[in-house]
Amino acid sequence: MQITTTTHPAGQVAADVLVVPFFHKEDTLGEPLATLDNLLGGAISDARRWKEASGKPAETLLLHTQGKLPAQRVLIVGCGKTSEFTVERARWYGSAAVRYLGQREARQVAIVLPGKLEPKAELAAIARGLVMGEYEPDQYKTEDKRESKVEGVTIVLPGPVEGTEEIVRRSTIVAEAANHARFLINEPGNKVTP
Repeated sequence: MQITTTTHPAGQVAADVLVVPFFHKEDTLGEPLATLDNLLGGAISDARRWKEASGKPAETLLLHTQGKLPAQRVLIVGCGKTSEFTVERARWYGSAAVRYLGQREARQVAIVLPGKLEPKAELAAIARGLVMGEYEPDQYKTEDKRESKVEGVTIVLPGPVEGTEEIVRRSTIVAEAANHARFLINEPGNKVTP
């Protein structure tokens, strides 16, 4: 998976799916949700009113944009309460998005930085989550293997962040190493000997 960044407004980013964070028990829709809701004719507010999206951690809701946005679909991913949002929750956010979209036909994905923590920390956590979310311990399955179809992810930043390429590069290396360790842990003793 190729990970890049952009500072374009979320509503102007072209992708198969635009992933946006949704926080639990917030009275009003924050940005970019409010703008996207307006562009989508109130679809996000309707989903919230019908309790289809509550913002609980890793909860997902896929909305079709009907050509109203450059993205074909919007995936809302729950991030929990704002007061409980941590770097770990940011990683879960990225991971939940890629796991949900991995089985669908989404090849190019854009994911919005939540903007609740320091931007560099959020960027690093989301990049790790995207790569770690691709891991599936199914190397010995003969059927129903889960292979992610996501080829590229663009992380939408709220503004310029210094050193984004290096942050993404390092985060990807750490996540790939974690996935390799997970692979080795799931190997039987006769395959991986001391």
